[in-house]
Amino acid sequence: MTNKRPRISPWLTQVITDFMKSDDSKDLNKDYIQTSSLEERSWDEYVIAEALKWEANRRPFLKTSVWDLAISDTTKEGLYMLYIDTVADLLQFSLDELTYFTQFVDIRTREVDNYMYKKVLRMDAKGFKTQKYSFLKITRNYRGSYVSDAMKVFDNESLLTDFNLDRPLLNHEWWFEEFYNNYCRTEDEDLLEKSLKHVTFRVKHPDEKLGPYDEFIHAVYEYWFSYRGCCIKQEIEMEVEEPTIPKCASEINLHSNALLLSLKKASIRALIALLRRSSFLCGSSIADFLKADLDKKLDIAEMEVDSTMQLLLILYVEIGVDLESLVIDLKEQKRQGICSDDDFYVGIMNPWLARKIREYRKYHSDKQIRTAYEKATEERPELLWIRFMGEQALQYATQKNPYLSTYVEDSDLPDDIKESLDKKGIILVSDLLQYTTRDLYEIFDDDEAKLNTLNNVLRLHYLRIYECDAPTHKIFSPQ
Repeated sequence: MTNKRPRISPWLTQVITDFMKSDDSKDLNKDYIQTSSLEERSWDEYVIAEALKWEANRRPFLKTSVWDLAISDTTKEGLYMLYIDTVADLLQFSLDELTYFTQFVDIRTREVDNYMYKKVLRMDAKGFKTQKYSFLKITRNYRGSYVSDAMKVFDNESLLTDFNLDRPLLNHEWWFEEFYNNYCRTEDEDLLEKSLKHVTFRVKHPDEKLGPYDEFIHAVYEYWFSYRGCCIKQEIEMEVEEPTIPKCASEINLHSNALLLSLKKASIRALIALLRRSSFLCGSSIADFLKADLDKKLDIAEMEVDSTMQLLLILYVEIGVDLESLVIDLKEQKRQGICSDDDFYVGIMNPWLARKIREYRKYHSDKQIRTAYEKATEERPELLWIRFMGEQALQYATQKNPYLSTYVEDSDLPDDIKESLDKKGIILVSDLLQYTTRDLYEIFDDDEAKLNTLNNVLRLHYLRIYECDAPTHKIFSPQ
């Protein structure tokens, strides 16, 4: 070792000494010559890296993530804020150093010391601001210096309490909001929760693809598949639960466009959860990737040697780009006035329900309806305008004809018809009225006698089944 080497901890000094005495260090000079020209790494840093890898192979517990230690969660987070990712990083800290930082973060020093003692490892008692080296940088073939970023907190303790892009705090909403606002938010995306919330693209058949939504939804599906793969490969839990992702047009109509924004945010949270466990990509630190522009992010992704992680990073970029394009499409859709209150996600409106909506609007002013809708969305933010209109119309129609609220099983229909309707999950008479002649022929296996009997019973209550040759959009009364 040269005399210019910075002062390091006694523990790391002993690791280097033991390594240099071992047979594994025999070809160290030759190996260094072969690799130094590629990595431009100093001899001192090269030796330290090899010594740490050697020691970790002898004592695999050194590779353990701080998140997997049997200590309190607050202490784990405190160590993480000090840029301690593994036990090999922790042992380069002295108890004096940990104690000093307890004034900024919640670390139970005695708990850490006792835990290491049980694992037959001893932490140095004394020493302050010794040079430290990141075990993850070394093992993940980080392209830059192996020196730990823990040295930053010795010079700037505010990194422990203020927003720090290097150390994402997944469970702290203030951290995520600041990160999202500064690095993820795109122009006009907030309109998905406001003026674009209920703007839709007309889809003529329930099984039709999602049209302009396709690329975004596909990217989200692939992203979560890759996220699961990364967690399995790294043997860690999925800290962020996979959201419900619409698969087809008949599912998209159950949500407003606010869902699109929530899918993007969930994907960002998932990546942060994963990166804070791995801390470094091959080509950069977490902060370097998170703050990079789109092209730089893709450059960093290309350097990643793990194919699953590489795909995840690429899809992360794609989700943001696709959503931005989708917002532009929706704005144009709204500008052209293509979507109106009579536009629906799936098929055409059931003719009986459409008639009831018209009747409801005839006897209620637009101001009354809008006020009621705004009040309803306070409790149900995801409530679509057209679903609200359908529910209101059904409620109004039921007041006019109480038979609509009758349960099919309690109605005066014959038992064989009740059984057929029950198999299709048709609960109320108001639900039944939204099935067309075409639908019921299918339910009754083309038994015209059943359909005639059904209509005869309904006529007694001034009701009838409507005809329509296409699949119709139904809005059932909330139970």
